[in-house]
Amino acid sequence: MSGSYALQLMTWRDLDIYLEMTDGSVDAFLELGRMLAAAIRPRKASFTDHLHFPATENVRGLYWGIHTDLLSRGGWKIDVWGVGSDTCAERLRHNERIAAGLNADTRAAILSIKNEVCRHPRYRDAITSQHIYDAVQSSGVRTLDEFWRYLGRDHDD
Repeated sequence: MSGSYALQLMTWRDLDIYLEMTDGSVDAFLELGRMLAAAIRPRKASFTDHLHFPATENVRGLYWGIHTDLLSRGGWKIDVWGVGSDTCAERLRHNERIAAGLNADTRAAILSIKNEVCRHPRYRDAITSQHIYDAVQSSGVRTLDEFWRYLGRDHDD
């Protein structure tokens, strides 16, 4: 488990899971998707091969993006990545680096900013949680206005 759930920085229902795959088997990962679909009955599931084709993400691996309403009212988004051992270890180290910089002050600032920014139309493509973590932990940003200034843009951009 990685991301905001592991860091206790969730502002919406989103899980990031990295599975270490030794052989990069597309067939095995597709079977995993079938088993997940049977268990949680997603309303939407999409598969992308970022391992064998040019990656559009910063992670090299196989990906399932799953949206389900089964787990709770309002739904969950679940990102499941099948990655090599080096990538899996790097993602866990990345999470640990963020966790090491958290204290009550930075956690409160991140949650406050994420709670507002997650509704922005550019969130997840041009603005990410990583931008918020960097702003708060590396640049001392504590408010939403400071975050927009940190990005160098107006909040309506």
